[in-house]
Amino acid sequence: MVYELRTLLDSAPDAMFVVDRDGVIVLLNAQAGSLFGYPHDELLGKKIEQLVPERFRGDHSRLRAGYCSSAPRVRAMGAGLELFALRKDGSEFPAEISLSPIQTAEGLFVVSAIRDVSDRKQTESEIRKLNRQLETALQRSEKLAATGRLAMTIAHEINNPLEAAGNLVFLLKHGREDGEEKKLIHTLEQQLDQIKNIVRHTLAPHRQAVELVETSLGELLDDVCLTFDVRLKKAGIHVSRAYSGDGLVKLPPSDLRQVFTNLIANAIDAMPAGGDLKLAFSSQEQFVSVEITDSGCGIAEDSRPHVFQQLFTTKGEKGTGVGLWVTRNIVESLGGTITFTSSTNIADHGTSFVVRIPSLQKTIAGSAA
Repeated sequence: MVYELRTLLDSAPDAMFVVDRDGVIVLLNAQAGSLFGYPHDELLGKKIEQLVPERFRGDHSRLRAGYCSSAPRVRAMGAGLELFALRKDGSEFPAEISLSPIQTAEGLFVVSAIRDVSDRKQTESEIRKLNRQLETALQRSEKLAATGRLAMTIAHEINNPLEAAGNLVFLLKHGREDGEEKKLIHTLEQQLDQIKNIVRHTLAPHRQAVELVETSLGELLDDVCLTFDVRLKKAGIHVSRAYSGDGLVKLPPSDLRQVFTNLIANAIDAMPAGGDLKLAFSSQEQFVSVEITDSGCGIAEDSRPHVFQQLFTTKGEKGTGVGLWVTRNIVESLGGTITFTSSTNIADHGTSFVVRIPSLQKTIAGSAA
């Protein structure tokens, strides 16, 4: 029987020991001697604790005795713990150990299978190291992506006032009446101020407070529209106005200028073959609603839920996907809202954006409170 059991143990790939309830080794296979560096017969009759690092021996004896005195069962030893075994030369290795009780006429014996998991632990360590490196690389990538988005945002938002400034210079070069020249120069100065405002808001949005200025929406819309004069004429776009009330607000005018510039620029892009652009505002209780409507092709239904998302664009390679995202952020920072309706129907195609912002009366009332 002992011979058959030894033959069975020798066929196992792992180091195998049979110990009695006192922890004495009564049988082991060839792999066990090879793994621990002992001649086969040297371990017979020795306590199993001889193969346990000294710092763990006290706990091991106690746990072994508890295992044998309870209802022993097949299980992994020290589940969830790092286990170590000790070779004859004093070197240690991480081990995976399983226990199987055998009840015989001579009493309880425990078969212990021990596997050296050094290679697996090394692999796991390398995987953790690679995961940390990957996480670091992803963080670096996210920072680079954020920097890229920031650069894209600045480039997009500066492009409109730069183009407007170029149009104004063109108009000045080709001569206008003296009164018109003064107005164009004033508008040019406003566009340059807007560029500075964009950079300030994008790079340091919380660095300093912005002065609130009483502003006429009608004048502001007309000024922005003037900056697109060349593009509007070149595209054959007719501009109509429907201004109701005084349209006075007390907000940072450069922020509103950026909002209207983005919306009018988008409207012009939507009508490359000409069309109608309608600018309107009206007072509604303590808010003023500004509506910018184009007769372009409209926004496809499946694109509408994503219009205000960062980096989403319907313009293909010509778009950056930051204009409306920035616009919404500005409007909401002013305590307002922005919504839109759009149609792609042949009979009534076009898009209308509505910006709802606090009126001068609400601003004054809020300040007094």
